[in-house]
Amino acid sequence: MPKKPSRFWMFFQKIDRNTAECRLCGKHLRTCGNTTNLGKHIRRHPNYRELAGDSDDDKPIKREKLWASGSSPGGDATDGFADIDYNEMSTEEVFLPQDPLLEEESGVEVKLNFKALNKALENSENETLTSVPDNPPERTKFTSAASSSARVLKKESENDSNAIGPPKRIKLTPNASSSSASASQPFNTEAVHLAFAEFFFACNIPFKVLNSVHLKHFLSKLNKIYRPPSLRELTTTYLDRAYDKYKIPIPNEEQEGILLLSGWKDFTNSEKCIVACLYLTGENDARVFLNTWDLSIHVFSDNEDIQKKVVEESIALAKENHNAKIYAVISDNQHLNHSLQGMQLWHSVCQSYLAGCLAQDVVNAEDAKLVKQILQEFQREETEAQIVERGGTRVLLPWDNRWCTYRDSFQCYVKNNAILRDLILEEKCTVHGNIREAIFNDDFVAKIRIYVGMLEPLCKLIYLSQKKKTTLAEVTEEWMQLVFPPEFQTHLQHRRNAALTPFALAANFMHPVYRGRSIGDDRMETVEFFFLENLNSKGLDDMFLFKKNEGIFQVLAEKQVTTCNTYWSIAGRKHAELTTLAKKVLCIPASVSYIDKIFSSWSTTHLAARNLLGMEVYRKLTKTHFVLNLADNS
Repeated sequence: MPKKPSRFWMFFQKIDRNTAECRLCGKHLRTCGNTTNLGKHIRRHPNYRELAGDSDDDKPIKREKLWASGSSPGGDATDGFADIDYNEMSTEEVFLPQDPLLEEESGVEVKLNFKALNKALENSENETLTSVPDNPPERTKFTSAASSSARVLKKESENDSNAIGPPKRIKLTPNASSSSASASQPFNTEAVHLAFAEFFFACNIPFKVLNSVHLKHFLSKLNKIYRPPSLRELTTTYLDRAYDKYKIPIPNEEQEGILLLSGWKDFTNSEKCIVACLYLTGENDARVFLNTWDLSIHVFSDNEDIQKKVVEESIALAKENHNAKIYAVISDNQHLNHSLQGMQLWHSVCQSYLAGCLAQDVVNAEDAKLVKQILQEFQREETEAQIVERGGTRVLLPWDNRWCTYRDSFQCYVKNNAILRDLILEEKCTVHGNIREAIFNDDFVAKIRIYVGMLEPLCKLIYLSQKKKTTLAEVTEEWMQLVFPPEFQTHLQHRRNAALTPFALAANFMHPVYRGRSIGDDRMETVEFFFLENLNSKGLDDMFLFKKNEGIFQVLAEKQVTTCNTYWSIAGRKHAELTTLAKKVLCIPASVSYIDKIFSSWSTTHLAARNLLGMEVYRKLTKTHFVLNLADNS
């Protein structure tokens, strides 16, 4: 007869021939061919006696039969086990035998006639069992996780633990590793599945990760019972639920909105996508997803047709899905101007994009390349350490088209230039050719200092534009404060003119803090013409009072009201038309960078699986990705 396994194995999971994991604390122990180490370890646990009973450790485990509710030990039972009457079971407590200590290695089948225990084991964070099904399974085996959970059931009997008799009433308690907060809440599998699916969709995780052993290992550490949804469930049931979860009800009254377009930086790429979002300017102040256009699927005749078609479809979608009327468009390039001719829409280019274009205009590409080469020469570990020891900074290399990194890189070069010269003269490092010449060229260092002086305010402008709450009024003020050396004035004036549109100037003029004080006389004429086009006679009279700071506007100035919404809500009682126009121009966002950040992470991760998923699922997956991210950052 084979030797019976030690009872200590009920507390351990065998990992390999010489290693086991404690089920109570998760610690790994060496077995050394016997259970001596396991016994020493398990006896240190404070609830060991409570779980194992008071019998000696060396005795074999005594298996007790699962007696039927209300039956005696001598009652008849099929295969030595009896059925349990579901109708007599409490909804908060279940009947279990006095000492059902079972070993998973024995392979003994146990007729466990209530699915309630299985559910409790699957929902391991439940404090009590809340429901009992009507149709129990005929027979089941204790799995590793099930036996582990069964052994941590807390016995609440005052009788001797080794006594044989009717079953005792015990409560199912959570695993020892569960927190008190999670134990107080029921484990909702469907809610966990939906959260798992939203994590996949929002974070743009490829579906092949579902089969990753690392994901399965991670989930098993969180909950040994939990099994994530399959690929089919993920792309059908839970995709539909996530898709429907964030639907916004269509309002009865028409609302106004601003169209945010991003993605068409280069039409030569056949796999380029365009994304359109709607900024609703009402009380909700929400950004909602409209649609995406995949240029590898949608075929257009030319670039201008693409832009016009996208705008027209976006206007229709905004009206159909949100009962919104679009009055302004913010795009990430200047090519949209021609397409909007004949359409009554205000158009503004992304201010962050314009600031980046100005940086590219003023910084010579060859100079930037040379600075990068110089810093790369001194980026070696031993050389960089000497620079830091002499009071310099670590080497910072620029990233392509990231102008704030160019500013940091140029500052690094200017600050370390004297140290670099000393290292070369002391022959601590060797450089040749144009790199050595540039390091000892004072004119080149002076030019880099000028670049730093121009990039500093430009980077401030870029950071300001990329903030979600930044409006055109604030960015317009920054554009008018920019001062460049005379040789760069042409570049500055060109980009400034593109940024300071009539409604951008009007927004700055109607802002309660700025009041258009930085607007010169030449641009004030543009502001007045904008008001003539958009206000009637009463509105123009109100604008004149605002300009002279009379009436209610004087009171608001004396009260130092600086919040746009508060300011114009109070003024709106007497100056309704002017207030309507002011609120429209003051809420226009400065850029589409907020959309770009979400759009850039989408890329084409699921493009390869598009044909397998089907176009309907692919489009729904795309929309769900944007909707989840917009909702997360709203």
